[in-house]
Amino acid sequence: MPPAGWIKLTHNVGNVQKDVYLNVAQICLVGDSAPGEGPQGSPTHIILANKEVFVLQPVAAVLQLIAQSTSAPSSAPTA
Repeated sequence: MPPAGWIKLTHNVGNVQKDVYLNVAQICLVGDSAPGEGPQGSPTHIILANKEVFVLQPVAAVLQLIAQSTSAPSSAPTA
């Protein structure tokens, strides 16, 4: 499981599916891919502060991962 503030998704690199880790603070937009936009079979388009990525998970799953990542308890010790 990635650390708090990060999410693990899957994207296509050529014909191979690879993991991609995104810092949720860099995410500006999550939405459906337009027809013909991005690699074939990538339903979700994510725009980051400095690039874009197309992932295989549906929008609802990406949003759920973002919510879980930002609400995950910190591993830092408390006083």
